[in-house]
Amino acid sequence: MHLIYQRYLLKSFITRFLIILTLFVMFYLLLDFALNIRANWNGKSAFFEMLKYYLLEILLKLELLIPLCFILAMIQTIYYLNYGQELIAFQACGIPRQLLLKPIATFAWILTLFLFLNTQILIPKSKALATEFKKTAKKKRPKKDPHVLFHRYLNEDSILIYGSYQVSTERFEDVFWIKTPQLFWHFESLDFQDGKMVGYEAQLFQRDESHGIQLIEEHNKKILFEMPILQHEEKKEPLSFEFLSFTQLLMKQIQDFEKHTLHYNQLQSRFWHKMALPFFTPLLFYLFALPCTRYNRYRKTTGMIALALIFFVGFFTLLNALSILSEHHILSPIVASFGPFMLFGIPSLFFYHKASNG
Repeated sequence: MHLIYQRYLLKSFITRFLIILTLFVMFYLLLDFALNIRANWNGKSAFFEMLKYYLLEILLKLELLIPLCFILAMIQTIYYLNYGQELIAFQACGIPRQLLLKPIATFAWILTLFLFLNTQILIPKSKALATEFKKTAKKKRPKKDPHVLFHRYLNEDSILIYGSYQVSTERFEDVFWIKTPQLFWHFESLDFQDGKMVGYEAQLFQRDESHGIQLIEEHNKKILFEMPILQHEEKKEPLSFEFLSFTQLLMKQIQDFEKHTLHYNQLQSRFWHKMALPFFTPLLFYLFALPCTRYNRYRKTTGMIALALIFFVGFFTLLNALSILSEHHILSPIVASFGPFMLFGIPSLFFYHKASNG
């Protein structure tokens, strides 16, 4: 009898879980596709390549989607059975609530194992394919409007404004060099050689007192300037660990251990954060399963769902805040990652087993 009911409960729960997960995934895909339709779909990208990219993109969202869909499906399932008084009937037969909820608890731990495998195996493999799709889509985008102007800052507070840059010749075309608000040069083309600025077909203009512009000098041949050189600003890519597996994060920690830089702190914090996050699904079960089994014919699911969503958002906010503190050596990464789980998990486990056996 126990097995029949457990199969029935598990089937009802998994059905709701998959429906909710599918709805969330479809909503995310439609929203992302609508916002990035120009970038990812321009009539040249293959449909199956884009579909593969979005399937891989979903893997990164599972650490949030799975716990969210789990708690919503659990509340809906238990309240539905409670409303039909099926749970009361089984409890009247002497079956403890812990045994009744065992299929959902087992499924929660299975999802935890899946999230570990997702982080360790699936997400790292998806990185190359997702990156390749973005590069392909970027190459196939329409060329920029040739009338758009670009600018580069020079030292001594001057600026270059140019229409285009030829990569093959490393030369700027249709260039204005604004030295001061009253004085500027115009070049048909311009490049840099040995730290010097070389202009071709140069014209020097000056603004007079009546705010008019007068031509002062004109050079048909190239002209050299000893003055400013370009200020090259190195663009540092932000550190991203979302595609790294547990093994990769651990190896990077070992490599950066002697340096002990902020990079190392981020690696350590991210490693323990990823280790702790899959346990969020069982935590939600032990926190909300028993309150859902309490029978009340007037109780609605709205209140419990609202409470679960508030806890869901608040818990992730707390985790992210503690993760930032651990990156700056204010908290230990282990304490920052597992502290909230211990804070809510130990009391919920204690009361769950006590109430179930009582």
